[in-house]
Amino acid sequence: MKVDFLISEEVRPEANGKFTVLGLFPGNIVILMKGTRLKDTPEETPDFFEKLVFLVVASDMSEGRHKFSGSLTDPAGKTMKSKEAFGEADVKKGFTHAIILEMKPFTVRLFGLYTFNFFVDRKKFSFPFEIREQIEKLQI
Repeated sequence: MKVDFLISEEVRPEANGKFTVLGLFPGNIVILMKGTRLKDTPEETPDFFEKLVFLVVASDMSEGRHKFSGSLTDPAGKTMKSKEAFGEADVKKGFTHAIILEMKPFTVRLFGLYTFNFFVDRKKFSFPFEIREQIEKLQI
């Protein structure tokens, strides 16, 4: 079985089985831009993304019914999202199964390495992604 993972700002399914991915974070490195906080927001208020979207595609699965679930841990190893069921699907040989997961808002209390754990039945696939703070203002 093979499982692929993308993280972006938006994923839109198309009628022909393709997906439009907008705001892809290359290398699974997510940059939190400085100056995104509202003007009068207190400093202790955590930063956030309006949403982060995960596209998970499982292929080369055995034929039959499969259960999908996932969980998310922060850089300190604390569970942000407990194991949650994403549903079940009957999979035919030679076909893939794609799941779009939106987390909105996505609150950032820590910078560093997060881990998204995806389960197909009881088999676990871990996908690390990093959230970094923008260091300098972008030069355009």
